[in-house]
Amino acid sequence: LALGAVASTCPSKLGAGQHTVRLQLPDAADPSIVWERAFDVVVPASRRRSRRPALFMWHGCGSDPEKFRLESEMHLRASQSRWHWFTVWPRGTSASLTPATQHTCVSTDAVSCGWNSAVPGPGGCDVPTSPYPDDVAFASAILDWMGANLCLDEQRIFTAGFSNGGSMTCKLHLHRPLCVRLTRACRATDKLNCELPAPFAGIMTLGSAASAAATPGGAVGCAPAKNLPALNMCGSADSCYGAEGGSLRSQLTSWAAWNNCSGTIVETELSTTSYCLIAEGCPAALPVQACAVRGLGHCWPNVPGAGDAPCQNQDPENMDASSYVLSFFASVEPAGGRP
Repeated sequence: LALGAVASTCPSKLGAGQHTVRLQLPDAADPSIVWERAFDVVVPASRRRSRRPALFMWHGCGSDPEKFRLESEMHLRASQSRWHWFTVWPRGTSASLTPATQHTCVSTDAVSCGWNSAVPGPGGCDVPTSPYPDDVAFASAILDWMGANLCLDEQRIFTAGFSNGGSMTCKLHLHRPLCVRLTRACRATDKLNCELPAPFAGIMTLGSAASAAATPGGAVGCAPAKNLPALNMCGSADSCYGAEGGSLRSQLTSWAAWNNCSGTIVETELSTTSYCLIAEGCPAALPVQACAVRGLGHCWPNVPGAGDAPCQNQDPENMDASSYVLSFFASVEPAGGRP
């Protein structure tokens, strides 16, 4: 069933500001084990009662929602009057914690929070291994909670991730359907079948070079049931960039081919440090872009920059990645038209 037919009512049940939500998820293999998980949601201050878009923000390995907000400032951009979007900040897991304490995961010298993001098997970051956390089920539970508590535009739920979080974003695109109220088609299977969860309307990755298994059309027999607008970003000093930007361009061309883009790749300069590659001839609802920041390492492009020391004091010419992501997603026309 579509979300709007089930739960989403206006106004949202939460007031403006940041809220932390805890979820209890039984382990799929051993129901006696309960995973305590948590995520943050930032509700923008707005008197408008219309349904609003939402953006998932998946942090990187060794990070957490607190650090990711500091680095990206996405919650500040998305809460501006121009947007008034919800932002959702899932919290990863760590092998240093038990299933019952994963909701406390904050990355320190002894703890590294991240995602079970490998495709097709489990793995990724420093996640528990016996048992593995099911982060796709976690995403499913978050979506279910959102449907019951937020005044959502169900056709405009987007997902973005940095580094290991980018891999998690790709896994959501290539994993089993999310069996939640937002999902229109669902099968009782837990194997990789490359069907995209219906809720998502666009995908963004930064600092993450997807493997062939996590790129549409790249794995044998892997064909997501729904195409998505796609935006990928990378610093030229990051491993995801490749020699002379070859990896960045390769990922762009893979997505462009999957989205049936028929034109050439055009390079657009944004500033003296930042540029975007744009695939021409894409269907109106399926744009594909890849952007780069010259001289930037494994960092979220933002001025002055925050987080790890190499990401601070960035060149003032660097693009504001968060504003660009919001503009890119806002330009996408959902398949069913705007509400």
